[in-house]
Amino acid sequence: MTRVRFTADFDYRPIPQVTIGYLAGMEETVKRDCAAQAIAAEKAIEIEITTSALGLESTEVTTLVSLLPPNHQGTTQV
Repeated sequence: MTRVRFTADFDYRPIPQVTIGYLAGMEETVKRDCAAQAIAAEKAIEIEITTSALGLESTEVTTLVSLLPPNHQGTTQV
């Protein structure tokens, strides 16, 4: 999954029978294939997910990570 900001309207077709429409200005987490196609068509840019974008302070993220079971704490990326 990749976080992108659509700079222009973009139609993603994961299979011929399905179309997912994204409007310019939308920020979404999308499948890597969708992001690659949109970026190649110059209709999206990849953006980083930050704690401020999530509306969290770094101390809140630390608290959330500490609540995870021990086997998941090392795999969490922020």
